[in-house]
Amino acid sequence: MQRNLLYISLLWALMSLAGGALAQPGLFYTNHYNPALYGYDNDNFALLQDDRHMLHLANRQGVLHYDGHSWWLTPTPYAIYSLSWYEGSMFAGGRNGVGRLTRTRPGEWSFEPLDTLHGHITATAVWRDSLYYLAGNLVLAIDARQPQSVDTLYEATDELLDLTAGPHGVYVSDEDRGLLMVRGDQSKQAKPPANTLLVRFSRNGRALYFTDSATFYFTNGQHLHRVVYDNIQYLHDHDITDIIWVNDSLVAIGTLPGGVFFMNPNTGKTIQVVDYDAGLPDNQINALYANAAGEVWALHPEGLSLIAPELPLSCYHHYKGLRGNLTKLLPHNGQLLVGTSLGVFRLVKKPQVRKTTLVYRVKVPLDKTEEEHHDTDKKRKKFLGLFNRKNKSTRSRQQESKLYKYEYRRKVVEEVVAVNYEYEQIKEIEAKTEDLLHYNGQVIAGTVHGIYYIEQDSAVLIDQVPVRDLFGMPGQNLLFASTYDDEVRTYTYRGGHWDALNLMEGLHDHIEQIALDPQGAVWLCGMDSLYRLEIEHNSLTDVEVFDIANPHYEHIYSVNYEGEILFINSSGYFTYRNRQIVRYKEIEEQIGLPRKYVVGQDGELWVNTGQAWYGANKDIKNSLNFLSLFKDPQAVASSDNRTFWVITSANELYKVDAEKVARFKGSSEVFLKEVRDSNGRVAFDTDLEVKQENSSLTFEFVAPEYTGIGQKEFRYRLRSAGGSRSPWSAWSPANNTISYQFLAPGSYILEVQMRQALGEVLEAKPFHFKVIPPYWKRPWFYVGEVVFFGTLMLLSFYLNRGRKKYTVINRLLGFLTLILIVEFFQTIAEYEFGVNDSPVINFFIQAFIALLILPVEGVLRKWLTVEGKEKG
Repeated sequence: MQRNLLYISLLWALMSLAGGALAQPGLFYTNHYNPALYGYDNDNFALLQDDRHMLHLANRQGVLHYDGHSWWLTPTPYAIYSLSWYEGSMFAGGRNGVGRLTRTRPGEWSFEPLDTLHGHITATAVWRDSLYYLAGNLVLAIDARQPQSVDTLYEATDELLDLTAGPHGVYVSDEDRGLLMVRGDQSKQAKPPANTLLVRFSRNGRALYFTDSATFYFTNGQHLHRVVYDNIQYLHDHDITDIIWVNDSLVAIGTLPGGVFFMNPNTGKTIQVVDYDAGLPDNQINALYANAAGEVWALHPEGLSLIAPELPLSCYHHYKGLRGNLTKLLPHNGQLLVGTSLGVFRLVKKPQVRKTTLVYRVKVPLDKTEEEHHDTDKKRKKFLGLFNRKNKSTRSRQQESKLYKYEYRRKVVEEVVAVNYEYEQIKEIEAKTEDLLHYNGQVIAGTVHGIYYIEQDSAVLIDQVPVRDLFGMPGQNLLFASTYDDEVRTYTYRGGHWDALNLMEGLHDHIEQIALDPQGAVWLCGMDSLYRLEIEHNSLTDVEVFDIANPHYEHIYSVNYEGEILFINSSGYFTYRNRQIVRYKEIEEQIGLPRKYVVGQDGELWVNTGQAWYGANKDIKNSLNFLSLFKDPQAVASSDNRTFWVITSANELYKVDAEKVARFKGSSEVFLKEVRDSNGRVAFDTDLEVKQENSSLTFEFVAPEYTGIGQKEFRYRLRSAGGSRSPWSAWSPANNTISYQFLAPGSYILEVQMRQALGEVLEAKPFHFKVIPPYWKRPWFYVGEVVFFGTLMLLSFYLNRGRKKYTVINRLLGFLTLILIVEFFQTIAEYEFGVNDSPVINFFIQAFIALLILPVEGVLRKWLTVEGKEKG
């Protein structure tokens, strides 16, 4: 009976291969980071994201930091194994103890040892202002607010397995006593399922228990439910290293040899397996971390990877079987066809069949014809990845019989354990695919070798010509093909095959696109000419040829807009009116000149003007801005008005839910990471004061976001406290780093904005700073100068009115005062009129200023050197 059920399940899986591959949701989006490329170690043991979404990794060299833009390291005396966050600081447990990391200045952390008596700290957790941590067989705690004394809360007879914080306390896994709850200085037996290895809590307080028999249990309110996992054999075949909640309906399971399993605990269904075949650089998962946005970080020997289950962006380029550079795609009739430089491929279902050879012992009674079957030893699951738990052997009872014998037999059992998706190549097509077209119930492929129509998994050659573009005339039985031979071939389908018509015989031009205008005329878009064709009953009735401005000799594309056909290149937009080609200036004024184009599988055209993408549903003014998430889209197709498929220049294929992705936020905050002068980093809190001689400043702003999709652009402006301001800079990805070589003394406010891929603009908190002039330019020094010069003038005036015994002193003091006053006026004049770099010009400027103040100098000299009259 069991054998029959297995065969039935296999047959069902094979029959389901005809099902639609478009229903497959695709693989989770992943993005990868490799700190080793920047000179850091890839031995990472734990990960933490702080309140500003900065990454911190427990690393063999210390604590590694990343803000989405740059890496840096806080070195520690020993390797760090675990991290916990508490009110702006981090606690780090490692090989030789526990320490705390605190910010000394923005972007810089200092490490302070707290406990050096205990080592091998494998787990830390903060609960109610206390730090709990594991040290071998000990559970220790320290006050997180004022770390001083270390308390021993629990001591086991053997090494403890796990520690995690829950809503009611800290839970510890003891191999002998099971799961314990530690709260303060008290520990008590928790009430989980038997043989529980660990427990994990969701953000909403739901518990997930995992036992040594690879069984999951979860809580729903006050009730405990067993997870009926549909892929239990995979858990038995893979050593588990970590388990985390992603959300209330998704759990991630890290394994030692098999990547990350995603499971719905409510249904037990395997949602997805993210491994090497799904884009992960390495299958060995050391640790997992889930953030509040539903993103999962996986640590592995090749660095770390971000997995985004909730991002409405699915990957289709990681499935097995796809080869070559991606060129075209066609979602059709529940299938996905992809054209590459090596042919055409379709995505199909493939059942994964497990063949198991069972060896069983048959007990044959000598006096009976019946046989009793017993399977050989059934081993319990052995977990080596994280828990290193030893199996406890079980003894099987043997039934005694007086007269019997044993026989060992074998049988092979086939079991469908999963249904995977793979690409298979369409037979007979082994050349670069230039176009895919669904026309009159057939799928037509245009390649550099010829034109084919596709039937299931094979293709039939229509004509052996190198194809550049295909077009099927709606409502008629007429197929156009522009070729690399600068010809336009036409075909009609009759009698079960395609026949050539030769309507365009004699035309020799580079035709990039063939399109239909709203009036039913066919247009051939050449490099500097446009051809308008009128066709009736597969016969050519009229031809018009027009020249079009194309100084850069680039491709010309067309699209229908408001009852007219538009022709587009980087020179602008053109249309057909009154039997001539004229410029369409209105669109150019509204959205700008086109910079990039992408043609869809049905002739749709998407245009990028530098700020946004336009062209959804053949409407050039309808924004299709989700394409901005991709750095360089090459081809776009749609299966409905909501679902789009995109090929990028990185040879990637994505499925996009346009409605959901429109709500993608990306970064949530922009802030100032650091300020640097010529001497290095500058410490600051909320404001900053720098001396003018150090006013060569660089400001670096960051907006942590790790999916890597889209492009963040920044702009900035500087305004003074008096109200004057510079204009906004241009939007640029490089403008997150702002440098000023020299700033005049004064108070300034630096404003920075960041624009995300979908157009949302975030603004950083305005940063106030002050440039302090040197002491000789400060007000108090000017006051001192006035007082000093005034005192000299008064003293000279007084002494000059005195007796002649002060004559020499009077004259010296008078001339000194005169020189200082004249130099003071000259300095003011030079400051107002500026100074030229040429010494010759400076000499004439100084001479001119001296002539201007000569009358003033004469008056002052006469007044200061007049001898006083003797009193009679």
